[in-house]
Amino acid sequence: MILDVPTASDFQNHGARFLNLAWDVVVRHAKSMDDFEHFGDTEDFEEDFWRAAVDDVGLALALAHTGVDHLLKAGIASVSPFLLISSTPREWPRGCDKDDIPFAEFRTVDSQDLVRTYNAVAPQRLPDAFLQQHDKLRRVRNRLIHTVDHRLTPAVKDLVLAVLVSTHYLAGSGSWIAMRRKGLEASPIATLFPDSGPLPTLNQELRHVVGWLGAKELKLYVGIDKKRRLYSCPRCLEECERDMQEHFEGVAQLTPGGPGARFLHCVACGEQSEVARQRCSSEGCKGNVRDPSGEVCLTCNC
Repeated sequence: MILDVPTASDFQNHGARFLNLAWDVVVRHAKSMDDFEHFGDTEDFEEDFWRAAVDDVGLALALAHTGVDHLLKAGIASVSPFLLISSTPREWPRGCDKDDIPFAEFRTVDSQDLVRTYNAVAPQRLPDAFLQQHDKLRRVRNRLIHTVDHRLTPAVKDLVLAVLVSTHYLAGSGSWIAMRRKGLEASPIATLFPDSGPLPTLNQELRHVVGWLGAKELKLYVGIDKKRRLYSCPRCLEECERDMQEHFEGVAQLTPGGPGARFLHCVACGEQSEVARQRCSSEGCKGNVRDPSGEVCLTCNC
């Protein structure tokens, strides 16, 4: 009998861990740039900073590739995990017909064959948008793992799109934000600050994504309209430490848009909040969207 047969959920959770590790690399560098911005204009050295981070971004892409492989395996395993066993019975582990053998002892489908296997057994085949992105990720990963190519200069956007496109088609629309939120909740730093939730950090990360992606990509893979104003979400703002609320930047948008809209939808927490439409009294702020109590302006957080 084959023991410890993994489920689709096992593969998806494992894939999410790899993708979170890859994402951590990029957002850690982005936060370093945020810290330097407090000391003045970063324009003069920002390009040099990201050029120096190329190797880290490349390794993050390799981690992301492994994560995507596990998401592909999750899709295959949802039909049957035994479809992942690639060898013929004569090549199976010695004695498997006499003793119980763990699934991990069997040779499984190679990385290069996962997409083909997925498309052969899944109810819905993967679209060209995924295939193109995955092929690009695979080629970068192979050059990183199997050789030394000094011409290789992976960009932050490559990693961000690899994660967002893959999770969109393999785990569902908007799935990455839920995966990231869960990853932040389970991170080692979260054990040190158990009273601090993941939402302020997730908002900060998504604000970077807004800057990294084009309008079409942002709308499709994140659900944010780049042409419309972003507001602080009352729930996310409440989770932010009081002395940091002034600097909090949210990713909530009015729904539906327009001067009469009275609800905010937040991409980070997924909640819809009713708001009060009152002008802000703070000097220089033109905001007219407040929290339900009317006490806090969701444009300047004052």
